[in-house]
Amino acid sequence: MKKSIIFTLLIVTSYSCSKFNIDEFPQKWQLVKITTDQVPNAPVWTGTDMEYQEFYFLNSNGTFLKSREKDGSTTEASGSFVLKENEGEKYFELIFNFADDPLIGSCNPGKEVLLIKTEKTIVGTWSYCDGPILEYQRVK
Repeated sequence: MKKSIIFTLLIVTSYSCSKFNIDEFPQKWQLVKITTDQVPNAPVWTGTDMEYQEFYFLNSNGTFLKSREKDGSTTEASGSFVLKENEGEKYFELIFNFADDPLIGSCNPGKEVLLIKTEKTIVGTWSYCDGPILEYQRVK
């Protein structure tokens, strides 16, 4: 009896902890942490301590929506994306519909690169040119 209960718990746990497949869409990525590497011992902002809340929604047709809520106002931007790989590192390259969109957090006008750290974590590359380090968690 104990063995069947343990076996059932293992099966339930494995389903509840299922992994995301980075190649399956749609995906929703929620901003969870903002920090910087420009200042020693810099603060780390998470949750409601962050200046804004933000997410990316990546669609199966290669389009995306970026949404930011700040001071009770929501701003959105959109465009297309491609899942790429270079030297074993996977990343999303997002091309915005408007190259000067104020939501773009990047070193390059009109596009963002989001490095895939795990199937549940991506990090923007804005910090490469003195921007903040933005970390996102996959929620869908």
